[in-house]
Amino acid sequence: MLNTLKTKQIEYDKSSFLIDLIENERGVKYIQIVQVITVEGNNDKRQVIKFNNQLLYDMIHTLQSFQEDLPMYLPESKRLKAPHNLDVKELIKRYCNGIKIEDLVVQFSVSKEVIEQVLRNNDIEIANSDIPYYLKRGKNRNQRR
Repeated sequence: MLNTLKTKQIEYDKSSFLIDLIENERGVKYIQIVQVITVEGNNDKRQVIKFNNQLLYDMIHTLQSFQEDLPMYLPESKRLKAPHNLDVKELIKRYCNGIKIEDLVVQFSVSKEVIEQVLRNNDIEIANSDIPYYLKRGKNRNQRR
C-alpha cells in the first residue's frame, strides 16, 4: 500500500503537475511527478516520473544549473536576478568564512533568495546555521543542584 505524505499541485496553461512524496509498504520514500495534459475531448494525457531520494539532490542541482540557460517567462518583478554590481567572489568568500546568509543580506542589500541562488550556482552547499536544541544554553542549565 502506498502512503502519500505530501502533495503539491502546479498548474500552467493546459498542463498540471502533481508532485507527491510517497512512502511504500516497506517504508521507502520517493518522489512521484504526474503531468496531466488537458486535450480537447476528455482524452487527457498522463505521464508519470518516479525517482528515489538518492537522485533528488542531483536532479535539483541539474535543474538549477539549466535554469540560467532557459528563457524566463515570468514578469520582470518576479525574476530572481543578482544585481550587476554584486561582487559574487566577495559574497562567496564571506559565506565560506562563516558569515550567515542573514548578515550577507544586510551587507550586500539583496534578498536571501538571491544570495542562495548565487551560492547554488557556484556549487556551494548552503549549511543550516541553526544551533541544535541540545546545545542551546537554557536559563537553568548551569545552576547548581
